[in-house]
Amino acid sequence: MNPYDLRVENLIEPAAVPTASPRFSWKLPSEPDPAATQSAYQLQLATTAELLKKNAPDLWDSGRIPSERTWIVAYGGPSLRAGGTYYWRVRLWTKSERSSHWSPTARFGVGLLEEKDWCAHWISHTTDDGTPAGRTCHVQPLKEEDLDPWRKVPAVRRASMCARGSFEIAGPIAEAKVHICGLGHYRLWCNGREIGQDVLQPAWSDYDRRCYVNTYDLSSALQPGRNVLAVLLGNGFYNVVGGTGRYAKLLVSFGAPKLRLQAQVQTTVGKTAVLATDRSWKFAPSAITF
Repeated sequence: MNPYDLRVENLIEPAAVPTASPRFSWKLPSEPDPAATQSAYQLQLATTAELLKKNAPDLWDSGRIPSERTWIVAYGGPSLRAGGTYYWRVRLWTKSERSSHWSPTARFGVGLLEEKDWCAHWISHTTDDGTPAGRTCHVQPLKEEDLDPWRKVPAVRRASMCARGSFEIAGPIAEAKVHICGLGHYRLWCNGREIGQDVLQPAWSDYDRRCYVNTYDLSSALQPGRNVLAVLLGNGFYNVVGGTGRYAKLLVSFGAPKLRLQAQVQTTVGKTAVLATDRSWKFAPSAITF
């Protein structure tokens, strides 16, 4: 009776969770004997998988906790570092006092939780805020006099753009991840390989109050030496200014498409490389014109 399907914040090995005090869950195989159900558990968390193998967790060892709980178990150690990667495992005891084996070691990451965790800047291809009514939402149908100012919005304010940045990595890669928010929507490539299987990211939100960040593992896409990240930006519901001849059920703009990206790389020799959006990034019109 060994625990399986280990999850953090209900996700299987997430690249990033939005909290420094995550919650843990696991499942148990079905057993016909009531005495084979869980009566206690022990959870360990460390900065490396090797420490768990040595039974020397450096962050948290819950000890034996009498409990049948297997879902949303609260973390009881020190706050975890933003941007870090962590490893954990769990074992349990049955009501007949039989101990399970340790579960396979699982990993997870913590996201960039506060503004101070970011070194990346918001960047855009234009500083021209040419929308006539700012963030006011105008629902169709509109009167002709209401539509006129929106028709005069410069084409550059609604263009789909490509952004590109590069950086050097000295030595073999141990771990790499990228945190990205591209508004309204984005697609991301690393060295010509598309990263992630998500579409229409990030999720819609009230962009004045909240913008969602996605985190991806970059380890297999990077290489020692020069690496290039490329992002395709589209408008989505972040920037609906009309004027393209296409029907829009509303007109609203929070600004021109923009990007914030921070990639962090650890090499096997302990060196760190960071690529963050700044003024060195280059923009060019994308192939999408309508």
